[in-house]
Amino acid sequence: AATWSDKVFLPQGTCGAVALDEEGVVCVATSTGGLTNKLSGRIGDTPTVGAGFWAGEWEDDGDDRLGSTAWDSGVRGVLGRLGSSVGISDGLRRLLADCLPRPLMYTPLPTRGGGSTTVTRSFAGSGTGNGDSFLRVDALHSVASRAQWKREPSAKALSAVAGPRGELQKSAGDRWGRTGEGQGGIIGIELTVVRGPQGDVLETRSEVLQDYNCAGMFRAWVDDDGRSHAEVWRGDSTVGGSY
Repeated sequence: AATWSDKVFLPQGTCGAVALDEEGVVCVATSTGGLTNKLSGRIGDTPTVGAGFWAGEWEDDGDDRLGSTAWDSGVRGVLGRLGSSVGISDGLRRLLADCLPRPLMYTPLPTRGGGSTTVTRSFAGSGTGNGDSFLRVDALHSVASRAQWKREPSAKALSAVAGPRGELQKSAGDRWGRTGEGQGGIIGIELTVVRGPQGDVLETRSEVLQDYNCAGMFRAWVDDDGRSHAEVWRGDSTVGGSY
């Protein structure tokens, strides 16, 4: 990732790759020339686990596309409407919430033939850009943590860190746009495997992820049909082919 200038173009020297194999394993590898004019002995983001690269896997209960349960949505809806009414205090809202029956008082309805599904999600990602900024926000691990603990798609989590107005950009403060601080991008892959009560695979989904907060980022990928694609700028017409 770099800031484009028609007079000076300074590549920042990182090459990263992420891959998903037929067994459902994701992996990442990253190499870099380091920060230009760096001090001797400096350790950057590329060899730092969680800053310049990360790969991980975790389990969620239920299909991640469903998000919260209907019960949770209903309670939030009721409390949200109460919160917008005039004269409803926090104490009254808590009292009303306590008066609502808890979900454990009911017998759960069977799903998919008498059991719950288990969702296994995997994410692997590699970053490029201003390494000090990636170190500061622990960029790649932050993406995985948002995806796991906020239960949001990895694409959304990635954009929240590396996209325009994301955490990388915010880390530069008022220095943004002056020195290259905070600039960068991330490529990644997310895999979701949905299993039934007996462990049988019901569905698999995978997605190539990418976002950046600077003028452009050299990137390429191979789609599900084996076609290769390459882009530099945002909104590029993909340069594709089968080779």
